[in-house]
Amino acid sequence: MENKILIGGDYSGIQGYIYNITSKYASRNLKGRSNCLKKDCEATAYRIRDIVNGEVIVSSGGTFLILADDSEVNISNLKKAIAQEEQSVYDTYGTDIYVAIDYVHLNEVTSYQEAATKLFLKRDAKKNRKLSALINNDYDAFFEPQQWYYDKTDAITGAYFKSEKEMCKCEGIDGFVTEQTLNQIEEGDRLASENGRLRDFNNLVDKEADLVRLGVLRMDVDNLGTTFQDEIRKCTSNLHGYSKLSQQFTDFFEEKNLYSFVGKDCSVFIVYSGGDDIFAVGQWDHALDFAEQVRKRFGEQSFVKDRNLSISGGVAILPYKYPIMKGAVEGGELEDLAKNHIVGKNEKDSIAFLGMALNWELEYPVVKKLKDKIVGLTKAEALDSSFRSKILLHHANAGVKGHKISNVKTYWMLTYDLGRLKQRNAKNADVVNMIENCMKEVCNNSKNLDGNAITTDYHSLELWALACRWAELEIRTKNI
Repeated sequence: MENKILIGGDYSGIQGYIYNITSKYASRNLKGRSNCLKKDCEATAYRIRDIVNGEVIVSSGGTFLILADDSEVNISNLKKAIAQEEQSVYDTYGTDIYVAIDYVHLNEVTSYQEAATKLFLKRDAKKNRKLSALINNDYDAFFEPQQWYYDKTDAITGAYFKSEKEMCKCEGIDGFVTEQTLNQIEEGDRLASENGRLRDFNNLVDKEADLVRLGVLRMDVDNLGTTFQDEIRKCTSNLHGYSKLSQQFTDFFEEKNLYSFVGKDCSVFIVYSGGDDIFAVGQWDHALDFAEQVRKRFGEQSFVKDRNLSISGGVAILPYKYPIMKGAVEGGELEDLAKNHIVGKNEKDSIAFLGMALNWELEYPVVKKLKDKIVGLTKAEALDSSFRSKILLHHANAGVKGHKISNVKTYWMLTYDLGRLKQRNAKNADVVNMIENCMKEVCNNSKNLDGNAITTDYHSLELWALACRWAELEIRTKNI
């Protein structure tokens, strides 16, 4: 290998820091909070690059790789810079964020893959003993009592002020904030104005609707770590292929690019996008539509097709005054549900909402088609709410375990109720056909949904119930 050093840095604690706001003013701060942190991550990479006169290979999502000449001067300057960056991050973010930076000599390894593996291990070892250098230099700051103004805290983050000089006023917020929080708010205001988007979450919804709900979307690419490991394995003489792939991800998940997928009428505000992550908030149906568009456009990219990549997400559907950070946690839990979803031999590549995950290709389109049919028949006044109510009631009483109905009474009770409903709607062929499909599919647990073939491990009743819940939300949101 060449006489170079490969320098790697990684910011840990990013998501915890961004989402750790419990204040009612969260919407004022979140956007600027995430963007200021993103800028700091990038600034660290380019400061290191300038110190060693190197080349930035990757800088995205809080991670960077730099290639530089292996010389005593560079090594000496790099060690000093690492200590300075650790101190700077601690001074700015305290213990919430930590930057682990280390390097490997390429002439001591046989491949870029070996170099990257060695670097990642060294970096992870630093994370396991993070702040150790700072503790050695200033033990008292970590373990001796400090002077704090315990009766006064930042109105948004809840952090204690170290001195009265830190206390700043911000228009529209009761109490005081730190200068850092104030700068983040101003940055968020600037970005929201630049993109022409509402950043007040309460104003993203139609408050005149019968049902007012926010959607909190969390989304990221499946198996990205493995993808990058495969890419670095291909690198023989340089890291340009790895760098190109990283840049393609950065470009796709750039905020303006993501907003281009939807019109200005789409009530969605992107709180954070970087690396391969998206955190967005909007009216629940807009958030779901946005996720669908992201997945569609992602699948159209050549670098995605070449590697057979997929993306999964979760949408938490919540009252519009629900604490947004709790919503972020619930969205994350649904994202995990989607990433653990399996249909036959197909893993991940799913969207989760209303407590269930659906494979984007195999399940989601068929369930959505049924939802649209229920909404359409309701809008045409051919179907009333009793159909949805009966399906949801029988699903609740079915005792579904492992996608099987444990309460066998469900079969004949559902057949009896839907049979009567069919008689009352005998003059409407579309309604009769849908009811007959439902009875047949639930009782036989056939791999069809309203007559359309579906590949799924769910019991048919679970999918009919999901379609009804989804339709109910849309009907009440649009006052149909």
